[in-house]
Amino acid sequence: MSSFCLPLELDKEDFSAKVVVIVEEDSSNSNFALASLLWKAVNTNDSGILLLALHYPAHHYGHVANKLGFKLIPLVDSGRLIGLDPKKQIFDLLVKNNVGAKDLMNDLKPLYLSISEGLQKLKQSHKSVFIFIDDISDLINAGASLSSVIAFTHYLRALVSPGITLIMGTHCNENDQEQLQLKNRLILGADIILTVAGLKTGISADVTGSIELIKKCCDSLRQFTKDRLFHYKATDRTIRIFSPGTLI
Repeated sequence: MSSFCLPLELDKEDFSAKVVVIVEEDSSNSNFALASLLWKAVNTNDSGILLLALHYPAHHYGHVANKLGFKLIPLVDSGRLIGLDPKKQIFDLLVKNNVGAKDLMNDLKPLYLSISEGLQKLKQSHKSVFIFIDDISDLINAGASLSSVIAFTHYLRALVSPGITLIMGTHCNENDQEQLQLKNRLILGADIILTVAGLKTGISADVTGSIELIKKCCDSLRQFTKDRLFHYKATDRTIRIFSPGTLI
């Protein structure tokens, strides 16, 4: 959505060969941020999209896209968008191999191979590819160990190259040590960090929450720009972003 990308100046951003991390703090919902970047990917010329839906079913994003004014089904039909349903994949492997979910989830190799194969397929017919993962912390909730999820993210970052963009969401409750460690590791390898949080002062009729934006400096592998803080107001079909203290 332009109403999301323009105020954050992400419309001018070259996403090629970059890792974007969306941090969803407890008591907030970052779904609109991922959907807005999905809109940017759809509007990028000659781009393919791979969506790994861990938190919501894949069709959820079709409904969200419809509300925001763009459609995903034609992209699936044309082969421009590949949606992966790991829940179904995990269930099929459980039935086939007769293993427990915890044992299976300790090995994320099958999931990585599905992503890699989808990426190679999209690269054959598209100049650029966006890889979306809506909430990688859900792998921990599903039974995967923290170490295996961190290793999984390292393999995913290795897929990033000119023309390839990786966008990962993660939920973080500051009282959950595994979620906190995962967030910190993801941030270390990110080029752009968007942190979506609820209002520290409580509920407001005019403001839904805050968005913090941090970018890695172009001339440094470790230094980041000064964080920029925005407020946002979300409705069923729109998202408005503005500076704190200004009226919508």
